[in-house]
Amino acid sequence: MEWFKCPVCGKNLVQIAPDAVCQGVYIKCKKCPAVVEVKIARKEPEPLSLSRKTLEKL
Repeated sequence: MEWFKCPVCGKNLVQIAPDAVCQGVYIKCKKCPAVVEVKIARKEPEPLSLSRKTLEKL
């Protein structure tokens, strides 16, 4: 899990899972007066890179 941080002061606001998707959620930072919208977009899977030896084995 990683932290979603306040863009103003950098305080950790909420933990997010690697597969989380979120939009339209607002959190008030306890350290500074900022109200932050939490936007988490879907992450595209990274392409696999195979070596030439691995490909020859297939």
